[in-house]
Amino acid sequence: MITLSLFFSSDNGAPQRYAHNPFSGNLPLTGHKGQLYEGGIRVPAFVSGGFLPRSARGRSLGGIMSLTDWFATLAHVTGMKVPQKGPFASDSIDNWRYIVGKTQHSARTEIMMHYAPGKKVSSSLRRGDYKIIVDENSTSRLIHLTNDLEEKSQNVTSERPELAAEMLEAVWQSRCAALSMPWFSVDPPEPHQEWGKMTCHAWKMNGGFLGPWAELRNEHNMRSTLFTPRKALISESKACLADLKSLR
Repeated sequence: MITLSLFFSSDNGAPQRYAHNPFSGNLPLTGHKGQLYEGGIRVPAFVSGGFLPRSARGRSLGGIMSLTDWFATLAHVTGMKVPQKGPFASDSIDNWRYIVGKTQHSARTEIMMHYAPGKKVSSSLRRGDYKIIVDENSTSRLIHLTNDLEEKSQNVTSERPELAAEMLEAVWQSRCAALSMPWFSVDPPEPHQEWGKMTCHAWKMNGGFLGPWAELRNEHNMRSTLFTPRKALISESKACLADLKSLR
């Protein structure tokens, strides 16, 4: 019995230099790597190999799945459990039943994303067929992806005001939480010899497998010694969240 399996997934759409003519790497989708339009975040993936049931081979699935869901999915496939000893519970979702055809719907029903390469943050929330984008100027736009996969049509917020308000509030809550994390939206630090030792130690402790090496104390140290908290962005996000709640 062949149990070898191959899991492949891209991590983002084509970068800007390949998103336009003559390459048009993300067509028919709008956007590119570094943006939260579908062209920047919707990517192909496939599973193949003897471990995949024959009944599941050759199918195409279009449900929502995050790159982070491979963590829980592969843990299930290998008979392992997702560790929950970090400062926050893992939000990775096991989607193996959907992949092999035991259920017709993805276990993930929504996906939240934030992108903050500099001093501004943009966010998006996909929930079923709807997606809301909040750009770096805090302007929001609700899109119905089934009818507008290219994200070129008008904002449909007026058609679904309650859904738009609910999703927008969820975005601001998540953005506030993300901005308070010491690892969120920071420039890569300079190589540090001690971190290299910790990485190697984690490798040995995991029996030669790659795995998380940072501990809660590392996050606290990073917060206190290396990076300045993003107080202005946090205050802005909390203010927007408060305004939304006052309107509901």
